Amino acid sequence: MTGAQMDKAISVVIAAKNSADTLGEQLEALVEQRWPYGGEIIVSDNGSTDETPQIAASYDAPDRRVIVLPTAEVAGAGYARNRGAEVASYNRLGFCDADDVVGDSWVEALGNALDTADAVGGSLDLDRLNSRAAAQSRGNWTAHGLPRLDGSVPVLSSCNLGIRRSLFEQVGGFDISYTRSQDAELSVRIHSTGAATIYAEDAVVHYRMRSTVREVFDQAYKWGQNEPRLLRQIDPASAALSPRSIARSWLWLITSLPLVTNEAGRFRYAYVLGKRLGFLHGASRLESGSQHVTRETS
Repeated sequence: MTGAQMDKAISVVIAAKNSADTLGEQLEALVEQRWPYGGEIIVSDNGSTDETPQIAASYDAPDRRVIVLPTAEVAGAGYARNRGAEVASYNRLGFCDADDVVGDSWVEALGNALDTADAVGGSLDLDRLNSRAAAQSRGNWTAHGLPRLDGSVPVLSSCNLGIRRSLFEQVGGFDISYTRSQDAELSVRIHSTGAATIYAEDAVVHYRMRSTVREVFDQAYKWGQNEPRLLRQIDPASAALSPRSIARSWLWLITSLPLVTNEAGRFRYAYVLGKRLGFLHGASRLESGSQHVTRETS
């Protein structure tokens, strides 16, 4: 492989734990990618007790490198991703998740975007892997570009992220004290460097949502808990942390109660309610001086 090819090759990192039910579909999609500069797939196994490592190893072949990296010594997807990046062979890193499925041209789209950018986020499709009600409940939050935290920081999702290795190392990788919002926290640090961050619409990931209303609520609650800390990291005087702003954010829940009469509405309401309650919990801890963050348990 020439120096130019080495620079364009991509190491794809997948954090996985007990992902036997979904990992095969993701790896099938990845090994079918067409990128002339080559690369590798690193499955960072964070302590699986099912067939996850065996499934990953079965995709290794002479014409494609699939590495199974044991990372059970520290629990958490952030640690698993960081270790995957540490052993990566190439200068460009791609991150995706074990329970999603990348689009047909995902690697190519990330690779082309990284020709001109330091970091890139793609689009998320909700229709392929979710029920109609679940998909309709969230809308497509990447349809018009990357979502922005506090109106200013473009958020790069860890399930659809491309980044130059030099930048990833410069900012220190994922902060393992965060779990549910570690990609948003990483995005804050990337933004603070002034790095070029772009949106690549063609870098599509088919995203798998939680399948029940309760699971949606629980996930959103954990995301919400970490948001106040992130907002303060961006701007200690963030207007989003003011009592007036917090109170105003609850108006939607009051006026939108009729949503619970249909399935899609219940998914939507559970997500927003979880985020709002989690935010209140996180804000109260922030005001009391506690730096507690949610820990991932599975």
